[in-house]
Amino acid sequence: MSDLTKAWKLYSLTSIIKSSISWLISDYYVVSFRKSGRTWLRMIWARILEQQYSKNINLDTQFMALLTKAPKLTFSHGGTTKTNNPLSFPRWLQRKKVIFLARDPRDVVVSLYHDYTKRHGGYTGSISSFIRDDNFGLPAIILFMNQWAKHLQSNQKSLLLSYEQLSANPAETTYQFLAFVGHSAPPEIIQEALSYASFSNMRAMEAQGTIADQRLLPTDKKDTATYKTRKGKVGSYKEELGVEDQLYVDQMVNEKLDKVFGYDV
Repeated sequence: MSDLTKAWKLYSLTSIIKSSISWLISDYYVVSFRKSGRTWLRMIWARILEQQYSKNINLDTQFMALLTKAPKLTFSHGGTTKTNNPLSFPRWLQRKKVIFLARDPRDVVVSLYHDYTKRHGGYTGSISSFIRDDNFGLPAIILFMNQWAKHLQSNQKSLLLSYEQLSANPAETTYQFLAFVGHSAPPEIIQEALSYASFSNMRAMEAQGTIADQRLLPTDKKDTATYKTRKGKVGSYKEELGVEDQLYVDQMVNEKLDKVFGYDV
């Protein structure tokens, strides 16, 4: 079955049209597994565009940048959806310049568990069973990252960034991101964008519904586990997994994940 046929089966006509237009106009794609900080980087970039071009914030930044000199960037899940998307995104994006945003898959799987059980639903089992699930858990995350590792290593038009880099050195990582996409902004604009996209401000905006986009709204304002901005911590899996589960995720990362990401211990 061709990718086009699969797309017709998976997506609405509106979604297919939007994705096709995005592909046609975009110079770059920012790809990550779900819960890896893509929205964080997207908000930094959107705020920079808003300040430089007086555009209203839009999570679909490729459309924000239309009729400007700014590069057109599409932020993509790269196939990681609740339906286990079978489309070959590395092949679909082989002609595009790709920024891959990685995050420690041990943190991703814990965050994803809360997303499936608190935010969007779809899973009712324990966290121990979730992290081991081939369709939902760590095996699926590692498979996705390894597929993209091959693309990154064979494609010179790509850049690997990480959630951990963005957390430890937000300004430096943002400059690296901007350099790759060939865009410049004054330091004061970058600093303001970093403040705007900080965890505390994004949490406040989500609680207040500042940005009218379902992707940035909690399921229950009283339950922080239902927020898009749930925790935002590096290494939080150690706080939420028991000893046996920690041993499992550590072993999986050490033995199965491509070393290009640097998460082995």
